[in-house]
Amino acid sequence: MPSHRDEILLVQQVITHPAGFNLDVFGDCIAIQGNDQGTFEVTWTPVPDPAIPTTSIRRGARPVLPYRSFTNSLRAAAFFVWKRHKLEYGVDCEAKACREAGI
Repeated sequence: MPSHRDEILLVQQVITHPAGFNLDVFGDCIAIQGNDQGTFEVTWTPVPDPAIPTTSIRRGARPVLPYRSFTNSLRAAAFFVWKRHKLEYGVDCEAKACREAGI
């Protein structure tokens, strides 16, 4: 398994590639992309809060995803990796949780 540093550098290489690649995990659960203004944006789907009833969400309303914007690709990549691990998004995080649960 790569170190966090190696993962950060890999993410930075992908998002700064001249082809303009975006990177996401599990179909946009968390994503990072550059834009034409020279900034990098990290968006993620928050873990649902059981204290907020789903009936309080207006029917047909599109959810607003939280995001952070960065002018530095390395800082954006570091935040993306930190947030991915904090939210435990990714096959590696799922495998770790299964091992810890004895599955």
